[in-house]
Amino acid sequence: MSGAHIAVICFGATALAESSWGLSSPEKLKETVKQLVDEAPPVNMGIGLFFAVLVAGIWVLISPERRLVDLALMLLSWVFAGGALANFLPHGFSRVMQILILGRSLSTIRLFYGVECIIALVLIGIGIGGL
Repeated sequence: MSGAHIAVICFGATALAESSWGLSSPEKLKETVKQLVDEAPPVNMGIGLFFAVLVAGIWVLISPERRLVDLALMLLSWVFAGGALANFLPHGFSRVMQILILGRSLSTIRLFYGVECIIALVLIGIGIGGL
């Protein structure tokens, strides 16, 4: 098992934990996100840099062999790059949260996190299967 497989398992496990919160109590999640948006600075360089460094670390793990785990890491790097951009742009975090969570019904939030749960399980399967 390579570092790429371990990283995919860790990201999948984190996404699985997050999706279980979104599936079990979307109203609590929505309240928490609302508080975060209200307290968030217009630009959050610290979190943006964290996501940017995370993307750089993921790219180090990607091998030129183009295995399934490498494709999963590329997908994750795009997601985290979006997280970096959302925190670098003025009010970007607030806009993204409005689109993903705050402007959605509770059933839509559950659906969104249901899909995330499936993706998380696929990532964990890719990592454990050594694909």
